[in-house]
Amino acid sequence: MTLSNPHIIEPMRKFGDIVRGYLLRKTNRLVIFRRFNGFMPAGYVVLRRPDVVELTLNEKWTQMINAEGHAQLASELPKFTFDTLSELMNGLLVRDRNISVECENCEGSEESGFHIGRVVKLAKDHFDFVFFDTKGCWFFSTYSIPYSSVTKIEFDDPYVDTFSKYIEDCPVPRESA
Repeated sequence: MTLSNPHIIEPMRKFGDIVRGYLLRKTNRLVIFRRFNGFMPAGYVVLRRPDVVELTLNEKWTQMINAEGHAQLASELPKFTFDTLSELMNGLLVRDRNISVECENCEGSEESGFHIGRVVKLAKDHFDFVFFDTKGCWFFSTYSIPYSSVTKIEFDDPYVDTFSKYIEDCPVPRESA
């Protein structure tokens, strides 16, 4: 799908949530969006391409979001490049910032749930993650999340970034990429 003007796209997925935003890029394995939370810009959302059943153009939201002055966000890619989930995770590890990871009950998935925290180590088939709870308290041990279980990753998200300003530093140091 190539559009001359910025359009708001809604990916239809196997899961019930709604993602609405500018489609920035598609790779063989991933679909990258600049998400909106209502009329406000949110972070980057990365979805697994096989989970995206259809990409639907939303004309009304396109009109509203563009009228609010956000059209330039349709061309603002993340500050690092990636084509695969492992390349994305490497870029996020190096940035040393908090992200959200969702594992949305895929068939045969080893993990499910929504986690906010930090990637601290990468392995061939999983990454180690340290997360904090809704009170802003870090867990002091890593949690292994298989790549195959991850369905959505968000970064540079105002919710995560704001919450992160008011909690302690991650208690587990990251390993070199």
